[in-house]
Amino acid sequence: FDRYCDWWLYKERHLVENYFLKLKAFRRIATRYDKLASTFLGIICIASILIWLNKQLRMFFKHALDQIMEIVQQSFDAQAE
Repeated sequence: FDRYCDWWLYKERHLVENYFLKLKAFRRIATRYDKLASTFLGIICIASILIWLNKQLRMFFKHALDQIMEIVQQSFDAQAE
């Protein structure tokens, strides 16, 4: 039988679940080390920024490496001629 599944909603839920998994990789957050809620929220904000920066840097370096590989390939092609 055919089941209905909202794939967009599934994709969004998957992103949120992965975000919480990345947050829990920080031991201080996973163990709820901080006693004050304001301190805990601050640590969550810092961890979120680190997660975002990690993603941005990976995308930047991937783009930069792609450009370098293209330049290297062009130089090899020029030498072969």
